[in-house]
Amino acid sequence: MKKVFTGPLFHGIDDLNTLGEYLVPRYKSCIAGEHIDLQIGEARFFALVLSGTVQCQYGIFKKGQCFGLCYALTGRDPADFTARTKSRIVLLPGDFFTSPANVPVELKEKLFSNALMLLADELTAERQRTFLLGVHGIRQRLTAYLKTVYDQCGSPYLDIPFNRNQLAEYLAVSRPSLSRELCTLRDGGILEFDGRSIKILNAEKLFS
Repeated sequence: MKKVFTGPLFHGIDDLNTLGEYLVPRYKSCIAGEHIDLQIGEARFFALVLSGTVQCQYGIFKKGQCFGLCYALTGRDPADFTARTKSRIVLLPGDFFTSPANVPVELKEKLFSNALMLLADELTAERQRTFLLGVHGIRQRLTAYLKTVYDQCGSPYLDIPFNRNQLAEYLAVSRPSLSRELCTLRDGGILEFDGRSIKILNAEKLFS
């Protein structure tokens, strides 16, 4: 079970074998581009990435990361989750947190506490993308995104979680337009980039 129950959701849970007695996983292999349905019958699920990458409108999820918590816990319409690469995931039941009393209270409380923190991150990422899509202009939208990452890193060295195509999709702009803006900023001495790494050379000019 340790190979399955890894990542932030299971932080602080020592007896993973006991957890496996109550949180019964459903494994699923996905091909690239496959839509991932988080509902089976009337039951809602969230998922943990075991290998590969999964994407939705507001982010990319890699090994050890959960997605779909908001849907599993609230029933709110889920994001459109798709396997970006060949992936293997495990579906976990959302009703675990309200399941019968035979689940140890301390186990349920710890898992729920971890889930709430991840849910907050999920909602923040969703709100962030909604905000970015409301920014008009490619330069302005790119700058707003870079400012968010810059503030999070607290450093001029930015590690972008997207490649160029993925970033263009995330910002809802064309790749050629995005590349043109990045090159203009580079040529103006405002930033440098190499793959997914960006170095801000003139933050005042970029974010003013």
